[in-house]
Amino acid sequence: MYTSGGPGESGTKEVAVIGQADTDGITAILLSRNASSTEAAKSSAPTRILGSSERGYEILKTSTVPQMDFSNFDSYAEDATSVIQFFCSKDRSGPDRIYIALVFAFIITRCYHKLLARVENGDKIWGGSKGTEYDHPTSYIRRAFDSKSPSSITEQHFVLGLPPYIEILLSEWGIEPSSCTDQTVDSTAPGASTIPGSSAAQNASTRHFKVSADNAKQWAEALHGIVHKVRTFLREMVEKKKSSYEILEFLQLEYYMVLLQALLRCGVVSHLITGNIEIALSKMRDHNLKRFVLKAIITKPDTTGKPSIDPHEEENSSRGNPTSTEHVGYDDDEDLAADASTEPGETEKSHVIRYLKTLLIPLTIILTLQRLRNARPTSVTVYRFLSSASSLSPTSSSGLFNEVLRAAHESDLDVSKDSDLFKLSTSKKTKHSAVIHTEAALMTLVWSLRANPSTAKAVLGEAFEDLQDMLREGEILIGISKKCCYCCHLLAEELASNGSPSPVKFVLQGTHATVYPWLPPDGLPLKVLQGIRAKLKEALMQAIRDELSSTGSAQSSPFSTTSELAFLPPQETRENFVNFMLGTN
Repeated sequence: MYTSGGPGESGTKEVAVIGQADTDGITAILLSRNASSTEAAKSSAPTRILGSSERGYEILKTSTVPQMDFSNFDSYAEDATSVIQFFCSKDRSGPDRIYIALVFAFIITRCYHKLLARVENGDKIWGGSKGTEYDHPTSYIRRAFDSKSPSSITEQHFVLGLPPYIEILLSEWGIEPSSCTDQTVDSTAPGASTIPGSSAAQNASTRHFKVSADNAKQWAEALHGIVHKVRTFLREMVEKKKSSYEILEFLQLEYYMVLLQALLRCGVVSHLITGNIEIALSKMRDHNLKRFVLKAIITKPDTTGKPSIDPHEEENSSRGNPTSTEHVGYDDDEDLAADASTEPGETEKSHVIRYLKTLLIPLTIILTLQRLRNARPTSVTVYRFLSSASSLSPTSSSGLFNEVLRAAHESDLDVSKDSDLFKLSTSKKTKHSAVIHTEAALMTLVWSLRANPSTAKAVLGEAFEDLQDMLREGEILIGISKKCCYCCHLLAEELASNGSPSPVKFVLQGTHATVYPWLPPDGLPLKVLQGIRAKLKEALMQAIRDELSSTGSAQSSPFSTTSELAFLPPQETRENFVNFMLGTN
């Protein structure tokens, strides 16, 4: 809700937050990446976000008006905090359903850039940086069942658990229930989806829907069609810049999101992703993953938030597809690399489903707000720390790649002139930079306050009374707008084991296990930094050994993208190369 996205550097791309909810209310600390260096220099103490329930009510009355200016994060954060305060207020009167519809509209009109980027990431993850709607996994699933030899599928029946006015949307694609009853099912049962603010009796029915070879094409068309409707609505918001919308337009969008949520929960989408489709999607994603990671490391985004170079832009073009359009979302290559990476043990089917769930973030936010309101908080207090967005001075990376190229040659490794490595070693446009990640800054802040409790009051200033209990002891849960990188993951590990004199256990929402240029925050103990470096070197050594111990294919080899290695160098040569690159010879 605080991560609006938005064009260029004006929109907030990354937010990290810690907090607690108790009988005294909700208290949180928020840190965003886009605070400027001059802003951060003004004060090291946190500032309270001045939201109010009254302001929240006034904002919701105009929630159908899209946000156009994303440059003032403080004002944006005050709006979001005020809406939360009003929604959680015990004095609020009127049906929940009305306010939920208004909050849903508020989320869409504030975060439509970010939400569209979520949809368009599916084009890029499975189609490359120039991928289009044609490459989206839902489009591929539709084509798989629309071909002359459609994918084989077994017959199964599913209960969507939705009211008739939602289920009837499926009739657009010729899908009708295979059986109907007047009974209701528990809205908390597996597969049951609920409309926020509605009663269980309204939400759940035992109508069964058949998915089989006879109608799998219609189901696949429905899945694609629902995502297409969400995409179209958000894209028009970005491009047409209408001054206002009708609340019924947002209500219709919410219904389609709830329908997609039901298809994911009850298992329809999982059933449509057959073995052959899963294999094909996995190959499509694997083909692009390494390039996203490479671009995130070696490129510096320009002021539009789009990458500056791509060695394979022509190869990853839209291939002449009729649906080819320029992306207007604003996620960067680090976001793409994170989204394209699978979790340990995760199947391609699970990865596709996890990605599709990210399109339903507005529904997740509303569910969270409902749970917070049920706790009957007496107040909502949010503090923001100003964190410098300072970065390393961008420098040409060709020298670094030349070092790798020289080490490969000295170790008798054949490097093709058509390879990525050779091209990057001669490129003059390639840049690299690094920033302090918000979760790293937040972890460092908490650790430093616990390690030096005597300074906590001076650092926190007027916020000390509100924040002291949260920061005093126990593990700290950190909410992040996306999964953390591998270096932040290692920082959490090291602060828990080597963060003397006051180790802190941080609970993050997982890592995409990708390493990017990373700038550690000031104030971390030397032992922690040494521990991170040692683990990075260990991971690098293992990765190089794994690559050099297998001839692999053009896609898996870091040295050639056009042909397999001419030979597998002897073990001694491989070890020499590893030791040279790590500086251990």
